[in-house]
Amino acid sequence: MKKISIIISLMVSLLFFVALAQASPIGKITGITGNADITPAGENQAKKLAAGDTVSTGDIVRTKSKSKAEIAFNDGNILRLAENTRLKIAEYMSGRDKKVSIISLLRGKIQNTVNTVGGEGGRYEVHTPTSVCGVRGTVFFNYHLNGVSGSLFEKGEGYGFNARMPQDIKTISAGHKMIVPGASEPAQLRPFTPGELKALQMETDPSSGVFRSEESAGNAGRRLDQTLDQYKPVPGDVKPYIPPPVHHEPHPPYPPQPPYPY
Repeated sequence: MKKISIIISLMVSLLFFVALAQASPIGKITGITGNADITPAGENQAKKLAAGDTVSTGDIVRTKSKSKAEIAFNDGNILRLAENTRLKIAEYMSGRDKKVSIISLLRGKIQNTVNTVGGEGGRYEVHTPTSVCGVRGTVFFNYHLNGVSGSLFEKGEGYGFNARMPQDIKTISAGHKMIVPGASEPAQLRPFTPGELKALQMETDPSSGVFRSEESAGNAGRRLDQTLDQYKPVPGDVKPYIPPPVHHEPHPPYPPQPPYPY
């Protein structure tokens, strides 16, 4: 009986410290344009966001039409949200020897500037409903629109895969993007165009006045995510040259080891 009481006490203490860690601020809003809100972890009511507001693990952040936001995490990493974006800070744990950060991108586009992921075993990942993309320090963008997920690497190198096909891991180098066209389709790699990079930079920068409507964003996303053979330019659009996809062998340190947390 005494052992059972001790075990129960330890479990309660553990749950308390986990809840305390989730409630502790891990960053703050350093830039905002238009209207954005946050649903704190464990709550159902969204609250309007303002510059200087803090964010914690488990929070859901949303930007509305013609709105953007920037989050500066305590460790120096930067996360920027384009308009009509919704994400959850699923995990953000740091320590001297390990860091695990998982951003669940539910909808929209984001820019990630990852300066640190901690020691050995640390990782920074973005999960969408159909893809997983992770890095070890870089500048990269992610989006999930109309069922299509994309990851574009401006700097550094990372990995990614269809969430349903974790065995098919792609290594994504600078200048390339990974596309997951649908939940049942494998991830694809190809170089990105300067125009794609510029558009994402402007759309996720809170200081930029560039926005893209829902309709045009969907059409552009479909055009950019088609292969060269499938690409059909709209009237007045110039069909860019897209070299064949470059397939890299998986980088040994990157593939996640089972059991893999989603």
